[in-house]
Amino acid sequence: MDTPATRLARFLRGLPAPLVAVDALVRDDRRRLLIVDPVYKPGWDIVGGFVEAEEDLPAALAREAEEELGLRGLRTGRLLAVDNLSAAAYGRALLVFIFAAHPDRPVRAEDLVLQG
Repeated sequence: MDTPATRLARFLRGLPAPLVAVDALVRDDRRRLLIVDPVYKPGWDIVGGFVEAEEDLPAALAREAEEELGLRGLRTGRLLAVDNLSAAAYGRALLVFIFAAHPDRPVRAEDLVLQG
């Protein structure tokens, strides 16, 4: 059966090792957490994505925030956690760096541009 989860696993298997991702806890001026409902996998998630070749972690996080939400000017703060997902989850082992991140201006829902 071809589902979002099987398509994601197929995509991830084709990426070079090691597979690294960055995620961010982005809060607004009222301390609310920005979460997204990705179209390519089930459930809610925080902003982030995969690190591309020759890209450092803060640059990858800024790029992913802009690609996913049109959120520009995201500054990477402290590293909050490092997580390891086994290959059982997506068909590839995944190392995830989770940062605090700060927008350069207040984030308003009407300013975000969602991916198709």
